[in-house]
Amino acid sequence: MLKNIVLLSLLLVSVLSAGCNSSSSSEPSPTTAKVSVYHAGADAPTVNITVDGQVAINNLTFSNGVSAEVQAGARQLGVQVSGLTILQSSLNAVAGQNYSVFAVDTIGTGVAPGRLSLLVTTDNLSSPPSGQAAIRFLHLSPDAPAVDFVTFTGGTAALPTGVQPISGFSNVSSVSGRGAANPSAPNGGNFVTIPAGARVGVRLAGSTGSLIAEFALPGQGATAGVAAGKIYTATVQGFLTPPARVGSLTPARTLQTVTYANN
Repeated sequence: MLKNIVLLSLLLVSVLSAGCNSSSSSEPSPTTAKVSVYHAGADAPTVNITVDGQVAINNLTFSNGVSAEVQAGARQLGVQVSGLTILQSSLNAVAGQNYSVFAVDTIGTGVAPGRLSLLVTTDNLSSPPSGQAAIRFLHLSPDAPAVDFVTFTGGTAALPTGVQPISGFSNVSSVSGRGAANPSAPNGGNFVTIPAGARVGVRLAGSTGSLIAEFALPGQGATAGVAAGKIYTATVQGFLTPPARVGSLTPARTLQTVTYANN
């Protein structure tokens, strides 16, 4: 996938622009931290990302992710819409560390205002054990109910077989729709390991039988299992019931699954 490199003097070392379902696998240098930024705002338009007040990432669109290296230290991240900074969050970037930043929740309208938030995780991207993949799950839909994330071995999303719960990711409520200034991720934002070849899906919390959806994996077929040695972030995004967006900047997105490769 085409990658654009942008140099931004001191604060931003490089920006690797990636499309949906992917992110850079480069490691941070000894004096920088790697920050991967993802647009999951269900009704937010294209945004810019700032680092310490300087635009570092231009035109980030819904469900896409971009990776950047920033100088270690106290950094101020911001989200801009049409040149106006609508959200800021602090990040104490540690040299050599990996972070993910998800823009979540909604902007809304003057009639029904929302509150866009930044979900920040510290990422351990160590290689999983032999024959395993690492994965974590995020429920980023602002209005969908709690869900269970599961593995399964065969069948289809409608009729899966060999379904197993994933430790730390059952009865997961959305991190969006709460109006929280500092939302938190399930399982502390940590990855868990699962056997290579396992397929992953999502269903309503406490339900049995069919899944809401199976997660498609970056670079693999629609029904391929996770690949050994790979690290994934699987997300649920968009509205279960899109509201009327009279006067909003962009139409609301419908419920969808989006998976990102972290290595």
